Amino acid sequence: MTRTLRDLGTGPRLLLRGFVLVARTPRLLLLGLLPALLTALLLVSVVVALLFVVGDLVTWATPFADDWSSGVRSVVRFALAAALVGGVVVIGVITFVSVTLTIGSPFYERISSRADETLGGPPEPNSEPAPGTPMEMLRPILTSVGVALLAVVLGLVPVAGTLAVAVTTAVGGGWMMSLQLTETPLSARGYDLEGRRRELRRRRLLALSFGVPAYLLCLIPVVAIVTMPAAVAGGTLLARELRGEPTALPVRPGRGWR
Repeated sequence: MTRTLRDLGTGPRLLLRGFVLVARTPRLLLLGLLPALLTALLLVSVVVALLFVVGDLVTWATPFADDWSSGVRSVVRFALAAALVGGVVVIGVITFVSVTLTIGSPFYERISSRADETLGGPPEPNSEPAPGTPMEMLRPILTSVGVALLAVVLGLVPVAGTLAVAVTTAVGGGWMMSLQLTETPLSARGYDLEGRRRELRRRRLLALSFGVPAYLLCLIPVVAIVTMPAAVAGGTLLARELRGEPTALPVRPGRGWR
């Protein structure tokens, strides 16, 4: 119970330390910003376009509500529109992380390795990276689609549905953030996808207390761009925490972080 409660505060601290680590190296921070900027511009364009047409989409999808009273019809269609936008945002944020990590893979791998070096060294030399598969790359997106569909269903519940959508998308999105942001450091330590999921499930509250704030920050377009490099460094710290490795930052940057 004590560790469970401690994990609730550990996740945000690891994310904050990620910001501190990348702030110590402006050059790496700048390199980490570029892929995030490109991806964010594309995804923001998609969401803005959806906001312009979501009303027409919902009206087209709910012809059965035309004969309802105006109050009930408005509430149901608003809830459905909110769920649809929320679902697209979940997919967008997870896609943002996936696409950004793919585009900026060399930069983010460097940030992750520098974080390891700064905190006591990278994985043992005999630790072989776990090979990835195309399905592993698609699974986060497929999972986010499932969360989005659940959000649409919950959004049909008047009033309470809107709150349920917010909670569901935050929890689902936060979990996927933690899973993706620990991919590089845990793969370097020999974990495949199932192994990474098992490590996170072992300390669910830690994974969520790290991933949910990262997810919420990624909902803010400009902040999301700055968050990505820091979240990658923080994901490395999360992986180290899961394995019982040191995560306390040195008072001064080490040689490996310059």
